[in-house]
Amino acid sequence: MEAPASFGSARARQRTRRVAEMRRGFFCPPRGKPEGIFCRSTRVIFLKKNFACPESCFASSRRAVLVFLRNCFDTARAFALKTFPIKLILLAVAFALLGGWYCYDKYGGDIFAGKFNAEPPADPRVEAIEKRGMELFPTKEKQRERWIADQKSAMAKISQRRRGVPASMGDEIRALAEKKFPGDYDRQHSFVMAQETAALAIKDAVNSFGLSREESSAVIEAVARIYAGDYTAQASSVMRLGDALSAVKEKWKDVPKSDYSLILKNTLEKMNEDPDAAVRYFDRQFLARHNFLMKKFPPEFGNLREGIQEMFPSDFCAQLAELDSRLDAAFLKGKPAEAYDGGKKQTEDFFYKNVFIKQAGGMSFCCYFVEVAGKKAFLFPAEMLEHVGGELKFDYGDVVFKSSDIYVSPDSMFACAAVSGDVPASPVEFCPPSDIPESFEGKRIAIIGANRDGARRSIYPVMKKGAFALGVADYSKVANLGAGGAMVVDADSRKLLGLIELSPSNGIEFFGGFDATYVSTSPSQMPGCEPLIKNLESAVRQDLSGRARLVPIDPESFKSWRKFDAGEYALEGKILADLCALNYWAVRFVRTNTFVDALGSARAGRAAGKYKYDFLEGPRLHKSLFFRKYSDYIREVLSDMSLEADRIAKNTPKNPYYRYAAPLSAQSEIFKSVSAYLSGLSRTNSDAGGFLHVDLNERLDGDSYKPKTLISKERMNEILSF
Repeated sequence: MEAPASFGSARARQRTRRVAEMRRGFFCPPRGKPEGIFCRSTRVIFLKKNFACPESCFASSRRAVLVFLRNCFDTARAFALKTFPIKLILLAVAFALLGGWYCYDKYGGDIFAGKFNAEPPADPRVEAIEKRGMELFPTKEKQRERWIADQKSAMAKISQRRRGVPASMGDEIRALAEKKFPGDYDRQHSFVMAQETAALAIKDAVNSFGLSREESSAVIEAVARIYAGDYTAQASSVMRLGDALSAVKEKWKDVPKSDYSLILKNTLEKMNEDPDAAVRYFDRQFLARHNFLMKKFPPEFGNLREGIQEMFPSDFCAQLAELDSRLDAAFLKGKPAEAYDGGKKQTEDFFYKNVFIKQAGGMSFCCYFVEVAGKKAFLFPAEMLEHVGGELKFDYGDVVFKSSDIYVSPDSMFACAAVSGDVPASPVEFCPPSDIPESFEGKRIAIIGANRDGARRSIYPVMKKGAFALGVADYSKVANLGAGGAMVVDADSRKLLGLIELSPSNGIEFFGGFDATYVSTSPSQMPGCEPLIKNLESAVRQDLSGRARLVPIDPESFKSWRKFDAGEYALEGKILADLCALNYWAVRFVRTNTFVDALGSARAGRAAGKYKYDFLEGPRLHKSLFFRKYSDYIREVLSDMSLEADRIAKNTPKNPYYRYAAPLSAQSEIFKSVSAYLSGLSRTNSDAGGFLHVDLNERLDGDSYKPKTLISKERMNEILSF
């Protein structure tokens, strides 16, 4: 057999070495080169023909054959181990899978049904959403599915927590959202996002104030008590109060540290009751302290400041008032003794003798006994009627009368009730209305009343020519009395001219729960709406100096007073509160002029929620289609507000109590102007371009409207000019 052509290759040389190894076991050591070749397939050496080997080589032939057979066996075993195990493993796996599937298909359902095939329990919220979707869209399947998907998506987003917002605060916000918008997760999500944004804004605002930790904490805690859970309202109030407190602090930074610490301590205590009043107190105390220290007078008057600080250690306003009193006395030195106090003591004694203080609703009211047709009656400010339950009881003389015994003045803020039984008090005699002078110029008048805590306060205003009127400075002192009913006395004749009335406002007290920062002009407001904003702003920030007036008291006129109905009185108060709320949200709608704010509105929120998908989440719209939808949206907002106004008007009595007549009239006129404005917009602006919400306007792109356009916070602030 001839050698292959590749005999001289590397593999051939390797086989040659193997041949050499086999030669040592099969042949005797040859003389010269081996005469044979190695077969690859059988691993056997074939000898060439006529090859001669010595006889001694065959002596060990048996051993050589055994070696040869062993080599063949090793080769066969390696081949088997290399080939068959993989096939066997694959075959075994295939049989195992087939058998496992058969067993599970036949027996697994019974064995594992309770463990692996059990469906998770249904979420009752999802079931409620689907049920509500069926109620809202019984025949419109696509709209129903879209609404359900939005609700589920919002529900999932609500469960996500915002970075930087404490868990307890997040829980509180979500609980309030669920309470305000039960079952509406879309509006809940908008509310939660707005509240959490405001909560983070409070944190940023506090860091920007020049206040100490104690001062900042007092502001935050006071506002939190007023607007519990509503961080949007808290944010604006914290910013306003923080800025005011920082400004006052900077204004009086040269005041001695000890004085500052004292004023701050009292201010922080007042923060719990009324944060705005506390800030005003903060400023007034600093001003009084400054004037007390800087006031100059002739040296011959002596040290008029001596002992004053010990008399009023924690009230700088009282210290200044005492110093002014001593200055007046010093200027009057050498005049008759009664001139030293201008008859103040006798006048104030007259007050103590004839007035009775009644605490109600956290206020103090000046009340009087009068005589009507030989019978005694109790005269008191009508503000007390808001705190009357079934009956009123006075400690003095065990006077008790029911609300059904009360009569109310048709033209003043006073009421009276007949008193049965003997009362150990002399009735007060008022000056007849005909004796009240037409001009008070040069008259020495004393106004004596009680503050919120029931302590006496006396005011001696300077009267000008004309009817009774108070200047701004004097009125601010009267306003501190807390309520009407203070007596007005002619200091010279000791005659009781009448009582001070704080005339009804245009509704300012009914806006206490709203954020007043939205009742002011804004760069983003709708065109032409500034008069509406100014009208409401004048009511919310009404100048109170003109509300104090002198009311003559004529007991004979009590006979024509109106019988008091507690239920009707409370209803009128509720109607007025609803009307003020409607005006607030209506003016805020045109003033803020953003769709995001409308979504959170208590009056425009329903209509805004209906168009949320079209304006913020849906597909691209042609500009003309978007404008039509926007006009429809404005008309729905107006319709909702008009329905609310009609409901209020239907329940408003034709002859309201004096307490509510003026504010009801003022607020009704405000809504009429707002309604006319919105109606005019929807009629004259068919393309909606003139009154488009600023955040929606940003999503216009040529002839298209792109709802899903994202507006950065910086861009939004730029739009609103914040």
